[in-house]
Amino acid sequence: MIWLKTWRETRLRVYWSLLVLASAIALQLFTAPSTLHLLATNPAAASRLMAFWTGSGLTPANSTPSEMWWRVYLPMTNIFATMITILLAGSGINTQTAYGMRQGVHPSMLYTLSLPVPRWKWVAARAGLGLAATAAFVLILLAIPPALAPVTGGQFAWSVVVAAAAPLFFSTVVFYALTVWLASFLDELWQGMFSLLAVFGAVGVEVSLHTKTPGLFPYMPGSPPSFGGAVFCAALSAVFLCAAIVIVNRREF
Repeated sequence: MIWLKTWRETRLRVYWSLLVLASAIALQLFTAPSTLHLLATNPAAASRLMAFWTGSGLTPANSTPSEMWWRVYLPMTNIFATMITILLAGSGINTQTAYGMRQGVHPSMLYTLSLPVPRWKWVAARAGLGLAATAAFVLILLAIPPALAPVTGGQFAWSVVVAAAAPLFFSTVVFYALTVWLASFLDELWQGMFSLLAVFGAVGVEVSLHTKTPGLFPYMPGSPPSFGGAVFCAALSAVFLCAAIVIVNRREF
């Protein structure tokens, strides 16, 4: 019952995430063919791209057009996945109305709190469902280039998807857990705003100051993926999720 009710209250977020996924597919379909052609026929452009990666610590394993496009696609996937996790994070037990211009809580909140189920189980169920959806979306995002290779003309091995999945998942889970924590004491509007500010702030610091954040954006220039980064992200995510459970258990609704 908990999982079914959780799905019913958060499925709209999954549908919105599908729109972000559609944007990634459109990017691959309409941008990859021209980029692959440019890199294959213009050695100067390929050389400039290689020089950029060499200076940022993300030198490709080889200089084939497909490998170069994969390195271009990974940072964009990092942002796509982060946006999806913020959408999937839900709004905790205090479900806010997400339609029209009305304010206040969703009518289902009172029914949810009246059920003989501990609050931490509701938070855990929502977090678990969101984490499963996050993992699925990360794999789909990474699988887009190999799956569409016959259409775009690229040559992508499925092994690169497996290698990139874990660092990307752990990096996006941090922002998922952050949004769940914010949802435990903020309404849906401020929850989303602060989550986006955290994302753009972290990207801005990393890109503009060339500072390597510990695993938050493993495929941005200057921050290659590492085991230590994944461990840091997992630990920080656990802290946010536990803090959300504590707040919800103690809060008066």
